[in-house]
Amino acid sequence: MIKSRRAGALGALTVEVDLGKFRISLPQPAETTAVAEIQFHAFGQVAHRNLNLVEESLEKNGPEIRHRLLLATRQLVTVHGFKN
Repeated sequence: MIKSRRAGALGALTVEVDLGKFRISLPQPAETTAVAEIQFHAFGQVAHRNLNLVEESLEKNGPEIRHRLLLATRQLVTVHGFKN
């Protein structure tokens, strides 16, 4: 019983998963030559017991995940605004 609980507790621990580095160029008004750019490095947090599953998913669906993360970031900037 103790071994079972320990195994469950270890599986519940979380680990960080590197999702990659990103860069987004933001559209600017035509009257300016300034360039607005956001650079960030994203990490996810998953239960240790799911780490292999998540890594397999990232391997298989990496481009789609990156695309969705960039879309979500662009939408966040659009909704909440961005000031240089």
